Amino acid sequence: MLLPTSLNPSDKLLLTFLLLQILSCSHSDDLKSQFKNSEQRSVSPNIQNDSVPRNVKKLMSFYNEIGFENNYLVFSNKTKLVYDDKKTKTTAELLDNPDIEDIFFWKYNASIEIPAVNEDPGRIRNEDFLKLLYGS
Repeated sequence: MLLPTSLNPSDKLLLTFLLLQILSCSHSDDLKSQFKNSEQRSVSPNIQNDSVPRNVKKLMSFYNEIGFENNYLVFSNKTKLVYDDKKTKTTAELLDNPDIEDIFFWKYNASIEIPAVNEDPGRIRNEDFLKLLYGS
């Protein structure tokens, strides 16, 4: 669409802005439908099982490629990771050699308080788990 040459620069800018708004609204409808479709994805069948730990159920609700069997997270490519190694760990051990369960050791606090020393949620990371989910 060509803009009339008789428009002053501020009118052209306003018209361009309005066109962009219209285009972005139609694009946002596409995004809304994509999001709605992603909410309807299938949930792993054993997520309802009472023997599945609460934090594994959370993971399974967000990552369809994760299942749970006999204390192992089972990925769609058949890779298995131990969920809980049943070891009591020091802070250093939690950081250096965490199992999947250790990731949830410190609770996320929704307040604005600064975490205590050595109580930093999100700091405990299992590298194998993250590589399986997000690649190397």
